[in-house]
Amino acid sequence: MATKETEGVIKYQLHHHQEPITISTSLSKALTAWRSILLKLEVIGQDARRYQGYGFGNLSARSEHDTFYITGTQTGEYSVLQERHYAEVIKANISEFSIYSRGLTKPSSEALSHSAIYQANPDIHFVFHGHCPEIWQMAKQLNFPTIPATVAYGTQAMAEAVAKLLHESPETSGIVMEGHEDGVITFGQTAEQAGLTFVAWLAASQQYTN
Repeated sequence: MATKETEGVIKYQLHHHQEPITISTSLSKALTAWRSILLKLEVIGQDARRYQGYGFGNLSARSEHDTFYITGTQTGEYSVLQERHYAEVIKANISEFSIYSRGLTKPSSEALSHSAIYQANPDIHFVFHGHCPEIWQMAKQLNFPTIPATVAYGTQAMAEAVAKLLHESPETSGIVMEGHEDGVITFGQTAEQAGLTFVAWLAASQQYTN
């Protein structure tokens, strides 16, 4: 469905301030809990046998200030993340293909797609991006919402396609990225909604193939 690509490469224009950030306890606990689950499902993490050994997958949460916190680029190797492993995206401009952020690590390469989702729907507070071959391969058979294979990950075109899909189908709770090998992104008003969509899609895919 997609050509081979180098995972985790930041393509957008990044304006980043290297400084400590503070994440609220409730958001930190929610992200930590669901990241642990997604790690066990092996849809995020780092594996020498997958994606040229680069870390894959990322989670984010909207803050009370309408910024959002996102796991830092190439943090998949860590079993538990600390605040220093997150970045806060202060502003994202899709048309200018730019991100303004702060933190002790740089934001994930998919930060612009996360931002497109938050901008498209103010009720969405959590976005989870993982890599799941089962879901990715069964997307069309199971009628999951998809972004065409011609749209590459981490690009302005991907962010625009995500925003367009959400505006056309605001009830959507997840998207399969055909142009991003095994790429799946789910979201919701709560961490549970984002996480359970991912789990439900995985279960449906496994039932279809078994």
